[in-house]
Amino acid sequence: MAGRTIDDGSRPGAGGWRWSVGDVKLIIAAVLGAVLVMGVVVRFWALIVAVVIVAVALWLIHDSAVQRQVRRDLDDQRRADLRSRADAEHQAFLRGERRGLYGEYEPPEL
Repeated sequence: MAGRTIDDGSRPGAGGWRWSVGDVKLIIAAVLGAVLVMGVVVRFWALIVAVVIVAVALWLIHDSAVQRQVRRDLDDQRRADLRSRADAEHQAFLRGERRGLYGEYEPPEL
């Protein structure tokens, strides 16, 4: 049965355009599937829109949580750098170095 073909006569001769039964079944299945999907979309459009809105909202919430965590990590790193520099300047001050008193902004010598 798979070997049967339908010749629509669009091209003359032995090399004519031929449709196999499997091709016709595939086209019919694709058309019926498309009609089914369109029917579901038309029938449940409100539910589909609600699900899309909820999915976008969840994605935005997750994205903002990730951004908050990144900002928190950067702020923690900035504070750690500030503590480290302050401790280094304090140790320099205890040793009597000018850098310990003025830090990175030492005044010019007069």
